[in-house]
Amino acid sequence: MKKTIKILAIFIQFCVFASSAWAYDGSVVAPSGQTIYYNFNNTTSTITITVPGYTQYWENYPQPTGSLVIPDSITHNGINYPVTTIGHAAFRYCSGLTSVSLPSTVTLIGSDAFSNCTGLTTINIPDSVTSIEDDAFEYCSNLQSIVIPDAVTHIGIEAFQSCSSMISATIGNGVTSIGNYTFHGCTSLTNLTLGNSIITIGTHAFSNCSSLTSVTIPDNVDTLGSSAFIQCTALTSVSLGNGIHSINELSFAYTGLTSVMIPNNVTSIGEKAFRDCTHLTSVIIGDGVDTIEAWAFKNCTSLTSVTMGSGVNTILTYAFMDCSQISDIYMRGSIPPTLSINPFYGVPSTANLHVPCNATAAYQNAAIWNQFNIVEALPYILSAISVDTLFGTVEVTQSPTCSDSLAVVLAVANTGYHFTHWSNGSTDNPLTITLNSDTAITAFFAIDSLSVTISINDESMGGVIGGGIYAYGDTATLTANANEGYHFEGWSITPGYQNIVSDNPLTIIVTEDMTVIAYFAVDSTEGIDDIATDNIKVYSLGGRIVVEGADGELVHIFDMMGRTIHNEALPTGIYMVKVGNHPARKVAVIR
Repeated sequence: MKKTIKILAIFIQFCVFASSAWAYDGSVVAPSGQTIYYNFNNTTSTITITVPGYTQYWENYPQPTGSLVIPDSITHNGINYPVTTIGHAAFRYCSGLTSVSLPSTVTLIGSDAFSNCTGLTTINIPDSVTSIEDDAFEYCSNLQSIVIPDAVTHIGIEAFQSCSSMISATIGNGVTSIGNYTFHGCTSLTNLTLGNSIITIGTHAFSNCSSLTSVTIPDNVDTLGSSAFIQCTALTSVSLGNGIHSINELSFAYTGLTSVMIPNNVTSIGEKAFRDCTHLTSVIIGDGVDTIEAWAFKNCTSLTSVTMGSGVNTILTYAFMDCSQISDIYMRGSIPPTLSINPFYGVPSTANLHVPCNATAAYQNAAIWNQFNIVEALPYILSAISVDTLFGTVEVTQSPTCSDSLAVVLAVANTGYHFTHWSNGSTDNPLTITLNSDTAITAFFAIDSLSVTISINDESMGGVIGGGIYAYGDTATLTANANEGYHFEGWSITPGYQNIVSDNPLTIIVTEDMTVIAYFAVDSTEGIDDIATDNIKVYSLGGRIVVEGADGELVHIFDMMGRTIHNEALPTGIYMVKVGNHPARKVAVIR
């Protein structure tokens, strides 16, 4: 007996606003307890799970709430059909949903399927899904994260728009396009991973993602839509892939970028592409760029350095308008680019214009270019940086010239750190480099390791816990433990401490190599009284003990063992001073 294999799609249609009544062929109870409704299509042998009827408020049908588990199949007329589709507007406005589990049979999430599910915090996208349609999760304002599997090839426009609580988004390697406004307004998004098959990133795709700090554009991306990252105000770092041909208008406008390197594959920089990036300090434009459009870098008020590739032929109206901090412009082309209405309006005329060797005359004869201070230099870029400015900085102490291609860079460690090596493996500091191509060099530093050396005046009296090797800035805790019949008197610490410290345990911040001596004493010493009530003054000076007010009385000095000590070149320690019949005094000597 032949069996007919029927392939169907189950379209889940809950909580949707409609203009006429929606009929359904049956209902089932989901594994999580909610009732879902469906229609069976005889022509396509598919099932669509649908909203039960038209009414804005679901007057006769309860909205699904809480955690919803979608079944992987539904039995209709005695035949089991797999659930393959979450239909258009299926759960739209179901604000009571908190989590959704989709089965591995689902291949399509329809438009508006979960839009405005404001209580939804988690949902799994199974590996079987191939497409997420327009507005699918729009305004899911409590959705925390999304992981899009590699099987998905398409994400529709506004699919995750205004998911304002979304912190993390991972887009799989199968996705080829990200639609317009897909993640617009995801204001909490901080972690974004883009798959390596993406070709197109749509207009406003990530605009107003105001918590996003960095992004890497994969090499396969060839189209970056206008305003793609506009108003990503926390975005400080972007890595542009080698496939992008043009940076469209407003792509990175009003972001927090601090530096930009435009690869050689880019041929044009669109209007206002980086305008009002007020934290931008450095721009390097690759050799493939032909045209810099109008207002491209307008009002980048922190921009100090601009490098233009050898292929730049045209710079249009006010491209660098009001970039008032530019001090250096590096030109890699010997022929001055053609300028439209003053692209450098508001740029100081005191800025240095670095031109290739033997190109001075060409720039001196070119209008606007000749307003700058023209300096001939090798047409190569030297990028000398620190791996982390918290650890140290790098200075270029000698720049190459047309007559001398040598550059000298110096690594300067911050307090608590030391230079270890350069990215080319050299440990020379300063380092001399012969510049015959674009060169990047990075200085690496390490935190200082410091020693806290412990000693004891007499190890038979007690011991110390602590000491050893510490990183700069670490806290060292030292504990003195006296043996029976003895007691702890104090610490002497060198360098940095002038007096004996009695704290026990002792906590110190390690900022240099230190030696700490723990002093113990016997519990009682014949002839020595620890209580001093008279006006005799006792103090140490230059390794000796000075007694004032003794008036000819005998002075005896004892160490902490009770032994009589001669008052000459005394070592660091605690001593007891007895003057006549007066009470004893404790005095510290630090050499």
